[in-house]
Amino acid sequence: MKDLEQLFSHRRKHAWQKGLRYATLIAKTLQVFPLFALLLLYFGYKAFLQWMPADFPASLLMAILLTGVLTQTKHRTFAQPADPYFLLPAGAVVQKYFREAFRYNLIMEIGKTLLWMLFFSPLYLVKIGEASEFTLAIVLILLLKGWNLILFRLAIISGTPTFSGWLRGGSNLLILMWLFDGRYLIVLIPLALIWMGLLFFHYQRHTPPAHLIPWEEWISRERQTVSTYYRFASQFIEVPQVGNEIRIRKWVSFVEKFVPKQTKNTYLYLYLRTFLRYSEPFGASLRLTLVGAVILLVFQPSWLPAWIVLLVMLLGTGIQLPWIRHHHNFQPWFRLYPRPEQQKRTDLGKLMGTLLISQSFLVLLIQPQLWYFPLTWGLPLLLLSSGVAWLIGCVWLPKKH
Repeated sequence: MKDLEQLFSHRRKHAWQKGLRYATLIAKTLQVFPLFALLLLYFGYKAFLQWMPADFPASLLMAILLTGVLTQTKHRTFAQPADPYFLLPAGAVVQKYFREAFRYNLIMEIGKTLLWMLFFSPLYLVKIGEASEFTLAIVLILLLKGWNLILFRLAIISGTPTFSGWLRGGSNLLILMWLFDGRYLIVLIPLALIWMGLLFFHYQRHTPPAHLIPWEEWISRERQTVSTYYRFASQFIEVPQVGNEIRIRKWVSFVEKFVPKQTKNTYLYLYLRTFLRYSEPFGASLRLTLVGAVILLVFQPSWLPAWIVLLVMLLGTGIQLPWIRHHHNFQPWFRLYPRPEQQKRTDLGKLMGTLLISQSFLVLLIQPQLWYFPLTWGLPLLLLSSGVAWLIGCVWLPKKH
């Protein structure tokens, strides 16, 4: 019984040990790349702050970014498929298990939020307010993060996580906009407390009794979280445990017709179908493309900030694409194709280069600045982003993978 009471601690320790092992292997693979990425982020952030004009909507930008940080909440339980059968008789122990899980997630989410606030501090101090106001904002935002985690957990138990996400997102955005504006802060705090309290009591009222645990939902979310970590690690090292969801996307399936069904295109066709039909890295590539396009469309930066946004987007997409090949390394038929071994790498390079070049073109073609300033803004960015996309997809990544 004592071991059962320490079950959450054992699972948490085991998960952290495994995560540290993977992190060590990834660090050995990346070598100096993290240092390069940090330097790029530092100088890019510094250039972005210097570029911002006086009328730049910094409060709105920070409110939108922090809304994503607060609303995107993770709640790890380390639940296993056999738990509903073996833990069902131990009701009191199960309740203690989930209380420990909540405390663990609260600490982790507060820690992540503090890191984000540290990252946003230069933007706040330069464009929004002073250090004392920023300290007060940190306290209020941490309280808001705790409220989000509580409401997220209640929504999972009551079976309405999607609606809760939209509701929390809208509430977070309004509260943060008022918080960073500062003019209505005295009125905001009582109204926000009343609204947050109403939502909390609403979800608590519709929450099933404590002994009715949504095991399937917790197990499914734990499996998705672990699969996400494995997919990320598989970009750098061999990970046989990678899981991914298959989705037949009819709206992009026409792209497969551009690759002739010939022997010389065996791996290229396989890689393309893998990219289009698996949830990742297709989903991550699509999200990064949309985020990059929206950032350039809303803020319409000058040449240098726009180039930094494109470079980050291409690197973020590129490091995920080698999974397309790694996914097949553990499948027997992939090793049985009567094709040259070198073709696996060259076809992957062709696909990655084409995808990254297409991504940069899609992002830039919808930008008004491309058409208003084609020679001083659009054409240089198109050429430079295409060249870098080719280097990342056809040269750098194939050599590493």
